[in-house]
Amino acid sequence: MGGCMLGRLLIATSAILASVHMSLAEELKLTKLVVKSQLTAGVPYDVSFRYSGTPEGVREVCLLWSGEGPYCWSDFRVEKSARLIHTRARTGTPATYVLSGFVRFGNKETNVVTANIKVMPAK
Repeated sequence: MGGCMLGRLLIATSAILASVHMSLAEELKLTKLVVKSQLTAGVPYDVSFRYSGTPEGVREVCLLWSGEGPYCWSDFRVEKSARLIHTRARTGTPATYVLSGFVRFGNKETNVVTANIKVMPAK
């Protein structure tokens, strides 16, 4: 009888560990911020987050310009086949920035990814 209980305990423990491992492996992680490096002030531009894991429950995308922000919004589109989350942004002031971004999903936030951008004056 003791061996049978031990066997069931081992099976249950293995199932729990496999479940925990699966949920950790599938958690959303950003791998790259995709944006053109040279932009025009006041003109909307595409910003995409390349990700790994599962994008379920994404509720907001957030950006910071050289530490200013975060500015967050829910206007985005998930392209699962390309593993990208797309949005649009606009920068009004010409300058060079470190654009940083993250995504809010469920009650969590992803890691932060960055890219350098140069915003040129409008002609």
